[in-house]
Amino acid sequence: MRFSAGAVLCLFLMLLFAPGMVQAETRNDTSLDCAIDFSSPVLLDHGQFVEVTVNEANAVMTADGSPMMPVFSKTFEFPWGTTIRSVDVQPVQIQTMSTGKQVRPVPVKQKIGNDIVPFEGRIDQTMYGSVEPYPKTWYTYTTGSGLNKQNEHVIFLSCYITPVRYLPANHVLQYSTRFTIQIKYTPPAATLAPATTYKLVIIAPSQFSPLLQPLVNHKNNYSMPTTLVTLVEIYSTFPGRDNPEKIKYFIKSAIEDWNTEYVLLVGDISKLPIRETYGSEWEDNLLSDLYYADIYDADGHFCSWDANGNNRFGEVNHQGNDLDGVDLYADVNVGRLACTDATEVTAMVNKIITYEQETANQIWFKRIVLAGGGIPSPCIEALLRSSMKGRSPIQRSARPSQTSPRRTSGPPNATCTRPVSTGRSTRAPGL
Repeated sequence: MRFSAGAVLCLFLMLLFAPGMVQAETRNDTSLDCAIDFSSPVLLDHGQFVEVTVNEANAVMTADGSPMMPVFSKTFEFPWGTTIRSVDVQPVQIQTMSTGKQVRPVPVKQKIGNDIVPFEGRIDQTMYGSVEPYPKTWYTYTTGSGLNKQNEHVIFLSCYITPVRYLPANHVLQYSTRFTIQIKYTPPAATLAPATTYKLVIIAPSQFSPLLQPLVNHKNNYSMPTTLVTLVEIYSTFPGRDNPEKIKYFIKSAIEDWNTEYVLLVGDISKLPIRETYGSEWEDNLLSDLYYADIYDADGHFCSWDANGNNRFGEVNHQGNDLDGVDLYADVNVGRLACTDATEVTAMVNKIITYEQETANQIWFKRIVLAGGGIPSPCIEALLRSSMKGRSPIQRSARPSQTSPRRTSGPPNATCTRPVSTGRSTRAPGL
């Protein structure tokens, strides 16, 4: 039997597009499985209430007037571009315990003058009269994207497990000493590296551009590929409802097209705008440059900090819950030189270059003078220990109150001036 070329082509197309014959997209799903063990809850007497504690918990529920239940949080990291398919957390064996009286409520906060004042013992009557367990579920989770401690761009998934739930009307706890966690996800596809890279991008008004060129040249000579982009270029090229959003869209482009890791903003907020946010129920117009660093949501989409479109950026409700899809993870490292004029820009540029050429890693920089006073505290002692890392103690001097208790003014003690004069870095704990 003979077929014409047209008939063969028609048959091929029918087979290609026939229902059930189209090849499904390949998806390489995988899962992460683990278990978390907890100790049994311990009840602590708190007057008319009991406080529920679990040794492994690292937080508590914070809704005003609701039972203060222990929470355990654990954050998982996945490569950038990973798609989280599902999260399931299950108690292995549920047990019960009587509390005898009500569980301590979260203090109710009120603003009195300029102070936020917590009030103990005020309960949500509806909540405490319920026979339903609180919280309703054993766990919640959030996802976000950002830089980890190794400065790698990753997807964060944070699980919040409540190992104990409370049945308020019955004064009964439900708890489990073991939970299983299963996270199903799709790993990211391979991507090509950009052809042109600028590890550092400097953003500044045009008037500062010539003054910043020595810093650009210096960074390029120090194996830090750097470029300078002016606000005029950004405002005329990138979309956005206002200038801060245009800057943010440019930073997104720099990350994707140039593999940028660091962004330096130059200029105070009158020269280079900052984002006003509504990240507190108590205060409006909180200023934040984190807006410029938090570029993506967990799905890799641009995060405007205004998901509900009301132009109130980074908004939270009365309980502090996010209303705008903000994960608060930085996707790029952002800093600002808040210079007001050319003189300050020149001074900062010279200081940076001098430090990196002459100061860093010098022998004297590893010696330190610590100045402290007053009553020692664990916080001050911890700061002293952290300050000493990588530095050599030359001598340990007594506090002025020990050597000269009546001295309140005059030249500094010679035990301080001599070491400083020969070269030391300084730290004044508690200032």
